[in-house]
This record gives sequence, structure tokens and C-alpha cells, in this order.
Amino acid sequence: SGEYVRDNLEALAVEYGWVDDAAQLQGVVHEVSMERAQRAVRRAQSARGAAIPKMVQLLNELDKTLNVLSSKLREWYGLHFPELDRQVDSHETYAHIVGSIGGRSSLEANALAALGFKPDKAIRIVNAAQGSMGAPMSPDDLEQQQALASRLLSLYEYREELEGHISSTAKEVAPNLSEVAGPVLAAKLIERGGGLRKLAMKPSGAIQILGAEKALFRAKKTRARPPKHGLIFQHPFVHSKKRKLRGRSARVLAAKLALAARADAFTGNNLGSELKRQLDEYEERDKPGAD
Repeated sequence: SGEYVRDNLEALAVEYGWVDDAAQLQGVVHEVSMERAQRAVRRAQSARGAAIPKMVQLLNELDKTLNVLSSKLREWYGLHFPELDRQVDSHETYAHIVGSIGGRSSLEANALAALGFKPDKAIRIVNAAQGSMGAPMSPDDLEQQQALASRLLSLYEYREELEGHISSTAKEVAPNLSEVAGPVLAAKLIERGGGLRKLAMKPSGAIQILGAEKALFRAKKTRARPPKHGLIFQHPFVHSKKRKLRGRSARVLAAKLALAARADAFTGNNLGSELKRQLDEYEERDKPGAD
């Protein structure tokens, strides 16, 4: 029975020649235990990894919703204070002004300074409010606009929480890729690539233009130049460069990302810090005046 085997495992293992002695058996048991633990960790990481595409897709949808609702708030409040649209670029900041200050007659430099505006900028907004060409607004309309602004700010707060969760998950599932790309971009690459393993199996050239599939299709159809980069344009190693240098920088970055993804998916080797160091060295060599 199973109980008899458990109670006499050492003797049976030696008798049947599975091991030479009790010490060797303990070594085998330890190896099996470690393998089971590692498999459990891999299963857990796989489950966590499968959640990354869903979270990134949610983040993308959330961004679309925020953009649409913020634009509607600007259009509606703009009937009352149209000049504010040119003064404030950030949708979130615009919602803060509407939600916490209200009508243009309530705008004061101190209140704007509390929202983070510099004194000269705050004064320009107040002056624009005082000379505004906008129409008067009823208290009921203002109440609804402030309710919309409040909900927008709650969504912006949730977006920040979601992005933080995506970041921590990416660091756990793909530490090397997160080290090189940054955790949020790493998660976006995993989502666009169909998962970490599929991403790791792609050549660096495919990773370089991942996310630019429409532009690539259009280029093939019209025989125009193909795109030099996709999602990885978000990385400062690419977008901080002059336009003529971005293609070369994208190739270098994509090669490092491919190595990082393969390490995360297949070997578990810690390459992230070294790959990032190599990028930093390349950055230094690429600076004007460098030898």
C-alpha cells in the first residue's frame, strides 16, 4: 500500500537499486522537490503573464474613453470659457479646473497655483477669464460639468493604479525585458506580440516594427518606405534622437529587447542590467562630441 511504501521508502529504494544509499535518496528527493517548486513558480508566472495582455488592452480602452470624455468636457465648458482650451493642454488638469473651481468668474490665481500652475501662467488664465467671449452658464449646467469632471478625475486616478499594477506584474513576469524597455513598454510589447513566449520567438526586426503593422501594410501597398519603428518609439533611446538617427537606434534597441525577452521566456538568466548598460554605453558614444 501507499502507507507501506512511504514508511519504508529508504529501504525499498536501496533494495531495488534506485539509489545506492539513504544520502543519495535524500539528494533525489531534494531535486524532485526543487523541480516541483520551480514548475509551480512557472505556472504562477504563466498565469500572471496571461493577464498582462488583458490589462494592457484595458489600459488602451481606458485611454480612449478618457480622451473622448475629456474632449466632450472641453467642448461643453468651452461654450462658457473657450479661451481655457488653448491655455491648458492636459485633459486631467482641465478637469481639475472645472471640478474644483467651477465657472470662469471663480477663477483666481491662488486657486490655480494650488493646482500647480506657475504664477505667470495663472495670471494669464485669470485675465483670459475676465475678458472671455464665452456665454453665461446656468448653475445646473455647471453642476453637470463638475460631475463629469469628478468622474474623469476618478478614472485618471484608476488609470494610474492600473498602470502601476501592470508595471509590477511586468517586472515579475519579464524582469529582463522590463529592465531594458521599462515595465509599461515591456507589457505593451508582450500584449502586441501575443504573449511573452511568442514575443521571444520573434526576430529583432519584427520587434522593431511591432505596433506599426498598419503603416507597414500601407507601405507595401503603396511601395512607400516601410516604418522604422513601432511601439519602441516610446522608448527614450529612440524618440530622443534626431529623425535621421532613429532607425539605427531602433535596430539597436530591438536587438537588446529580443535578447531580454528570450532570457525571460526560456532561460531565466539575468541579462537585463548588462543589456541596459550596453544601451547606456551606446548612448554615450552617440552623443555629439564623443570620441
